[in-house]
Amino acid sequence: MSSMKSLRPSIFLAVILAALFAYLYFVELPGKEKKEKAEAASSRLFTFSESDIVEIIIEGASGRTRLQQLSGNPDTPWRISEPIETIADEGVAGMFASLLSNLKSTRKIDATPADFASFGLSPPAHSIRVILTGSDSDLLEIGDLGMSGQTFYAKVGNNVYLIGNDLTPYFTKGLTDWRRQEVFHFFSSDVQSFEIEGPQGTSTLTKASEKWIIKTPSESADSAKVLEFLGRLSSLRAESFIDENKTQQVKALGAPFSRLKITIGSGGSVSHEGTFYTTKDEPESVYVVTQPSAPLYKISLKSFEEIIPDVTYFKSQDEKK
Repeated sequence: MSSMKSLRPSIFLAVILAALFAYLYFVELPGKEKKEKAEAASSRLFTFSESDIVEIIIEGASGRTRLQQLSGNPDTPWRISEPIETIADEGVAGMFASLLSNLKSTRKIDATPADFASFGLSPPAHSIRVILTGSDSDLLEIGDLGMSGQTFYAKVGNNVYLIGNDLTPYFTKGLTDWRRQEVFHFFSSDVQSFEIEGPQGTSTLTKASEKWIIKTPSESADSAKVLEFLGRLSSLRAESFIDENKTQQVKALGAPFSRLKITIGSGGSVSHEGTFYTTKDEPESVYVVTQPSAPLYKISLKSFEEIIPDVTYFKSQDEKK
């Protein structure tokens, strides 16, 4: 009997602990999680998503840049419309759009319009206007560095905030930084066939059941060499760009010395073309014409020779023996 009496306090304590645990697990913790999520959401400066963005207009000491998002256009999802019309680097533009849509403040500053100048916001050092679907827009203005040196003062409407420095690299980007620098834009795995035309003739390679063959002349190809070539080609970046009077510039180059055609998918239509020119005045340079909306690209002759090989490069080891 005495042992039963001694167990009662322990049982009672266990019941109390179980009830407390149940309260924490089912009531307190979910409530805390909801509160944390609500606080995180409230710290976001904007409610739009990346897909809502139609245009981004950036103004600052480096000038004015206007980016346009072209929904439904996988090959050129972003374009630059100012200071010139050209293709944007979708990786750079897309990351900037993502950062803007997820931008959070670390603290809201108690400030009135009379205080804006003291934060470097009248006038701001940089302004970023985001045009959204439905013609709505949001304006972000960037001022001075915060006291920690790791934050910036920013203004949305008449509210002043401290934000992190994630946007800092984008404030000073010039045209070359925003534009697409790759001469050809494709994924190697999507290429179905390609054709190289040069002084030694025309060579056509095609993929069949994940293996590559040389159609003209008909031989087996070294698939590893083909993929290596396509990887180098898709990574080829221009050294400089010619945007103005492109048609007249191309006419002045004369006849091309090489051509390249790339077919994506099994449809058979050519998706990418490149025409290569050189001049007597610049024997160490090669000019490349691709799609009509792209600039005239300039690369070095060395880069061309490293990337565009002779057809013997693609022959399998068995064929070479």
